[in-house]
Amino acid sequence: MPGLLGKKIGMTSVFSADGKNIPCTVIEVGPCVVTQVKTIEKDGYEAVQIGFVEKKDKHTTAAMAGHFKKAGVAPQRYLAEFKNFDQEYKLGDVIGVDLFEGAEFVDIAGTSKGNILLCDQKHSDCKSQEKDAERRVEDRNRCVNRNDGL
Repeated sequence: MPGLLGKKIGMTSVFSADGKNIPCTVIEVGPCVVTQVKTIEKDGYEAVQIGFVEKKDKHTTAAMAGHFKKAGVAPQRYLAEFKNFDQEYKLGDVIGVDLFEGAEFVDIAGTSKGNILLCDQKHSDCKSQEKDAERRVEDRNRCVNRNDGL
């Protein structure tokens, strides 16, 4: 299934023809750069590795810097592989939203930021946190459902 990488920008709302307010998510998709083309002869399967969002050279490991240099592209922050592209791509090709031209529906999968620790701190009953502060125990100031008898 061919795909692209993107980033959530925010939320907005759109009014339908009958006046209903429909919430919508705004997503920035592409342009994505082809960083590697996997073939059956070399890798055992066919896929295209694409990158999204350029990053500085100093934030790239030496191995990944060589990988991007071989492809002739700037270092990318996010990489992903997609199979079953309809056309052939070469290293350095740019893939945009025009890939989905003519498609009625697009499946979107996302990953949350993972702010669970912050949520646990807010919603747990941290009575012992006050006692720890009195005794200047700095490493115990973050209480996450702790039950140690204090």
